Amino acid sequence: MPSFIPDPTDVANLVAIYRSSVPPDIASAERDLDEAYTMATIIASALASVRAWARNIAIGSALGSGLDAQGTNVGLSRQGSELDEPYRARLQLPPAAGTWQSIVDAVQSVVTAAGGPAGSVYLVELPRDGACFKDGFYCRNNLKTTIYPLSQDSGVVSVSMNVPACNRGKRMSGGPVRMVIALIPAGYNVLRACTDMLRSKVSAAKAYLVQEYTS
Repeated sequence: MPSFIPDPTDVANLVAIYRSSVPPDIASAERDLDEAYTMATIIASALASVRAWARNIAIGSALGSGLDAQGTNVGLSRQGSELDEPYRARLQLPPAAGTWQSIVDAVQSVVTAAGGPAGSVYLVELPRDGACFKDGFYCRNNLKTTIYPLSQDSGVVSVSMNVPACNRGKRMSGGPVRMVIALIPAGYNVLRACTDMLRSKVSAAKAYLVQEYTS
């Protein structure tokens, strides 16, 4: 929360500015300058609040509830009665998100917890360096040994492993990844949980989708 307690130094500096700005008789040391101290206290209180707000917009300087708000922004919270400094250190760790491997590992952890087999989660990213479409198959351009046939029945996706890469066919190129699709095995009732996990791992402005496949 912002602090409304004025800094005495700010009050003194503001009163000094007031003294230098008014006629000598008003600024006389014989006067108690109640009006100057009143205005200086009000302005200094506002300065204290602005400083608190400015401090709390960055993880490196936020305190207390301000640091809690920074944690909420990145999906983390205090562990028990965790103090500001260890909590801040956790918040400042670069997130293991956004990379192909980190996304697969995170979604796989959900599938594994539900009893699914290891190594059963796959990823499609479109476009990256580019995407190739040939004979009903989409493939990640830089994952040459795995392609993902997209079937027509209710959006169910099946997986075909160790098929030669698409060397011919239509190529869709351009820019960074805009769509991230995670493929998970059907039958483990984790579609929603995997979608939540994928949402937390992909970068902002990317579309995402989880599809179940049957082998």
